[in-house]
Amino acid sequence: MWIAGSETVGGHQALRQGPAPRPDSDAELASREREALKPQLRAVIVCRGCGWLLTDRSAAIEVDGHHQHTRFNRAGFAYRIVCFRDASGCRGLGAQSRDFSWFAGHHWQIALCRGCDAHLGWFFGGRSSFVALIEDRIMECESSAS
Repeated sequence: MWIAGSETVGGHQALRQGPAPRPDSDAELASREREALKPQLRAVIVCRGCGWLLTDRSAAIEVDGHHQHTRFNRAGFAYRIVCFRDASGCRGLGAQSRDFSWFAGHHWQIALCRGCDAHLGWFFGGRSSFVALIEDRIMECESSAS
């Protein structure tokens, strides 16, 4: 049997004699079919309290050079926060404020879980828009891609 080879003659692929490429085994084909049928998973961020989907892990961003920050409020409570481009699973509460903003040039608004109304962090707007979620009130898990 003649098959295409890797040599070229006069700018054309040369033919050489040899065995035809072996087709994939039934087991290899079945394995690839099973893999293709597996649900595709994506990393998501959910409310630790109720499991409500907040955002995708892929929405994680850096603000002022870091994804994670530790900040103190006026009362002295420390919050370890992580920043995301958006979090549609949260809703705003109250008016926007520039008082005691943790990020220069930004105003903030409290962010609550749409599933259970737990305080999960803050929306920030101004120079840029993002949400900062309180790290110990959220968790990452896998979800079927939709």
